Amino acid sequence: IDFLKSSPEEPFAIFLPTRGGHPPYGAPPEFQNKFTLEEVKAAVTLRPPNIPTKPGYHSFERGIPHYRNLTYLDSDTFYEIQRSYLTMLSYTDYLFGLLLQGLEESGLEDN
Repeated sequence: IDFLKSSPEEPFAIFLPTRGGHPPYGAPPEFQNKFTLEEVKAAVTLRPPNIPTKPGYHSFERGIPHYRNLTYLDSDTFYEIQRSYLTMLSYTDYLFGLLLQGLEESGLEDN
């Protein structure tokens, strides 16, 4: 933002490094409690596990869940993963918003 406000020479490029929607999921503490587990459960439908039409690597008997010892995890665990994912995306949106605000404040939003 400071760079944008410093009347930078043109042309320039801006790189906004975020993790996007990929593990490891995480966000600063102030974003971690943005969604409660109950809110996530109300808004998110988990994909059913171990269905026959999924590729073999999803199989509980011979796939990743078996080899990574994930078959014992209950649905609340996967809702917690979704909650962490959503907080990370919320933080990414916040950062992008700061960038847009910086462009606007520097008069470069239409450039």
